[in-house]
Amino acid sequence: MAIREWWASRAARRHMLEKHSVTWNEVEEVLLQEPDPKRSRTVRGERRYFVQGRAQSGRRLTVVFTLEGSVARVITAYDTAKR
Repeated sequence: MAIREWWASRAARRHMLEKHSVTWNEVEEVLLQEPDPKRSRTVRGERRYFVQGRAQSGRRLTVVFTLEGSVARVITAYDTAKR
C-alpha cells in the first residue's frame, strides 16, 4: 500500500506541534519517502496504521494515520526516539 495523498485537521496539526514538537513539513518529509505502512490497532472502530522515517533534520518520526478511501488522514506524529 503506497500513500500518495494525505491530510490532517487543524486540531491534529496543532496537537503534533504543541505536544510532540513535530511540524507538518516534517510529517510530509516522512510520507514523501513512501515508507511501508504497518497495521496498528483499531480505535473507536477506526483501523490505524503507522509509518516510520527520518525528517530532513535527521529526526526519526512515527506518523499515525487512518485511511479514508485511498487518502491518509494523519492523526498524530511523534519523535520515535522519545518513546
